[in-house]
Amino acid sequence: MARLTWMSTQNGSRIYLSPDGERNFEPAISPDGRFVAFIHATGTTDGLYVMPLASSYSREPRPAPTDSAVLLQSGMVAQPAWSPDGTAIAFLMLVNGSFDLFIMRVSSAGSIHPVSAAEEITHGSFLDADSRLAWAP
Repeated sequence: MARLTWMSTQNGSRIYLSPDGERNFEPAISPDGRFVAFIHATGTTDGLYVMPLASSYSREPRPAPTDSAVLLQSGMVAQPAWSPDGTAIAFLMLVNGSFDLFIMRVSSAGSIHPVSAAEEITHGSFLDADSRLAWAP
């Protein structure tokens, strides 16, 4: 299992953002620090979710912060990465046996939500879904 955990570099205290026993992984913090994108896996599919990060959480928040996450894309998805300006998220998604690069425009006005459907950037590229994505200027 993979549990999202927020750990203070100052005092080492931990705050659990997802319940024990769930499969939440590959977190990516937005450039402004207000949101975290992550992959939530179930027995049948994965999903790209985004949730707000509060300035403080109690030790064991109930419900878990991931319970308020918004599903942006379902399917076999991996490696979310925010654009430098925070208006888009790049990710890999399995399509026809190949991991390809997608970009989804998002808005954080009020709450996080997609502005448009994910745009497929590559086609049949067989990208490595274990490699972290990065944006370049």
